Amino acid sequence: MSKLKDGLQLPNTDKIVRLNEGCKVVIVGTMNPPEVNSNVNDLSIPLRDRFAGHRIEKMSENKLKKLLQLKIDPKEDPEILKFIDGLLELSKKADASFYKDDSVNALDMPLSVRSLVAIANTFKIKMQANPDIEKAIEFSVGSEFIGKYTDSEIQNTARVLADRILGVKF
Repeated sequence: MSKLKDGLQLPNTDKIVRLNEGCKVVIVGTMNPPEVNSNVNDLSIPLRDRFAGHRIEKMSENKLKKLLQLKIDPKEDPEILKFIDGLLELSKKADASFYKDDSVNALDMPLSVRSLVAIANTFKIKMQANPDIEKAIEFSVGSEFIGKYTDSEIQNTARVLADRILGVKF
């Protein structure tokens, strides 16, 4: 497809979205900066010149806590509220491990908001299926945090960190 008047093809599909006459198209691209993800490079100056850049600062702990509470819906259960506080602490410690260059077996990626939300969503699903908090924590943190690290030594670092903060054996 070469002309916008013909429509836009959705990536990885055969679907074409037809555009109304005079409509405006906005293309949005996102990326983590290289200091957050060592697998990305800075954009070249000519490429960067084609975009309006906006850096979004990390979400505050208070907003992150509200987001996790919204996702999990703790209903004032002290054990679930403790788990949410533990996730926030785990996020801080995982980030500190990632950003510490001289640390042996440091985590090779921080615990992102996306990962925290995935933990919360998985925890909620497990709790709906079987309301055993410890098993839901084991599964959600094991699959959405510990399991994301592919190097066995780094995975063990994540496991020890989660064990110590959340008080659950993984």
